[in-house]
Amino acid sequence: MNPSIEVYDTEIVNVIKQLHKSRRDIWKITQDGKLDTHSRRQHMTSRRDQKMTRRKRGLQHMINTKDKVLNDCKPQEITWDEYMKDCEKIVVISELHSDEWSSEDENLANNEKNLEKRPERLDKSNSVIKIHEKKWKSTRVWENS
Repeated sequence: MNPSIEVYDTEIVNVIKQLHKSRRDIWKITQDGKLDTHSRRQHMTSRRDQKMTRRKRGLQHMINTKDKVLNDCKPQEITWDEYMKDCEKIVVISELHSDEWSSEDENLANNEKNLEKRPERLDKSNSVIKIHEKKWKSTRVWENS
């Protein structure tokens, strides 16, 4: 062991206990047949945390660079401080997402097929997703569609 690192017996014991507890929990979940559900839940939680972190960093960057989009989207009726508080609230709510909708509409799907705008992987599906243009969205989204 590296002599420059000081390790105490209690720390080692705590690490071993935590490792045992974690492995025992996974073993119990496996015995109950719930490992798939547990893994999916863990993955969703991890992705949600990553999404929240990206949102926070993005908002902080926009504030630091005084992004024009923040000014353009600010309603006239509220003050800048209220607007910033609302933006910070929005960033921490994971249920919020882009303004898009999906529907099972055979006519819309057929129209897309006739206009050759429909991807090949969706040929057998009638699902149609529409993304509404918002001034805060990237222009790359509209160039590709």
